[in-house]
Amino acid sequence: LRDSLYYWGVCLDLQSNFSSALEKYEIALGFDANDFHCNFACGSVLHRLGRYEEALEYHQKAIQIDHKDAGAHYN
Repeated sequence: LRDSLYYWGVCLDLQSNFSSALEKYEIALGFDANDFHCNFACGSVLHRLGRYEEALEYHQKAIQIDHKDAGAHYN
């Protein structure tokens, strides 16, 4: 179910439906708060929404989960 919610969020994100995408990513995080992709996606969507402080928290969490992912450091 977590993966389905994540990919639903990705589809919404690609359609620029950022608020709905964020909702799906956050629900997916309820299943596993340490999911790298969901944390990274939340940070990216929040950045697009101009919610930079919140975005930074999610990106920092993603880096804690997988500090070797170059994309997480870029954001």
